[in-house]
Amino acid sequence: MTGVKNVARSTNACDNFVMNQDFEKFVESRESLHDEIKLEMKSVFEKAGFECEEEHQVSGYNLNGRIDLLCRSRSDIVFTEIKSSYVSSGILIDGLQLMIYKLLFESTAEGQGVTGSDEASGKSIHLLLVYRNPFYNGEVKPTSLKIGDKTVMAPRKYVYLILKDDPQSLKDILQYTPKDKGTYTMNRDCKVCQNENCPLIRFKR
Repeated sequence: MTGVKNVARSTNACDNFVMNQDFEKFVESRESLHDEIKLEMKSVFEKAGFECEEEHQVSGYNLNGRIDLLCRSRSDIVFTEIKSSYVSSGILIDGLQLMIYKLLFESTAEGQGVTGSDEASGKSIHLLLVYRNPFYNGEVKPTSLKIGDKTVMAPRKYVYLILKDDPQSLKDILQYTPKDKGTYTMNRDCKVCQNENCPLIRFKR
């Protein structure tokens, strides 16, 4: 199976991308910060009356992935994707990743039979991206997030993006659109790519 992050990245990144060692070490160093933010957000949602689960696994369409934080209330479900980067680094694939998670979650529910699923009981699914706030100055006053019939009082040191989505068009793309190996898209990652076989690297020489 293919990972959801890889599929999301392939929509607007280079298929041939390979990280150099320094960049890979940097990514690894952010994992502990990512986990700290995740635990903090879990506590925030639980105080607001949600029941939360870390690293909820979803699969379908020959894809698999893990939702950083899945929180449920009586009428709502929140998929939260945690980013240890600042919001200024936010890009399209972060939102696309969450949309794919929602599609896989709904696909799993359909495959198991709708009766008794969260969708059958009328719960609304909300998609939330959490980034670090580059302008945070230590302010204690929380940010008020309105999610369904609940208000979540979240720390102001993070920035919260609630996404609106239309998963049907995404579903059609995943099912029917073949990947054209003769088409390459250049994005900001190319400047740190170390793959000598990447055609874009060769074209730039």
